[in-house]
Amino acid sequence: MWTGLDGADLHRADLRKANLRRADLRGADLRKADLRGADLGGADLRGTSLRGVLLSQAQLDEAIVDEDTLLPDGLSLPQKSYKPGHDRVQSDQDEPHLS
Repeated sequence: MWTGLDGADLHRADLRKANLRRADLRGADLRKADLRGADLGGADLRGTSLRGVLLSQAQLDEAIVDEDTLLPDGLSLPQKSYKPGHDRVQSDQDEPHLS
């Protein structure tokens, strides 16, 4: 079951150690939120603003993100991220290689 927080205004929210596993946070405003220690496993952060958010690369790597996710300075899109036109999250290793 997904927790529906899509589009929520969580600007500056204190979400330390929150259980956000599989939460639907698409399009939510999480700018400057504190997510240190939060469980983001499977959380859908596509199109979410994470500017100024306190979280680690390891946490981000567990979430679902896409090219529209605005990342905090110093963090990057995980190798495994949402690919438009696909029903699931893919990693670069899932991509077919043409010779």
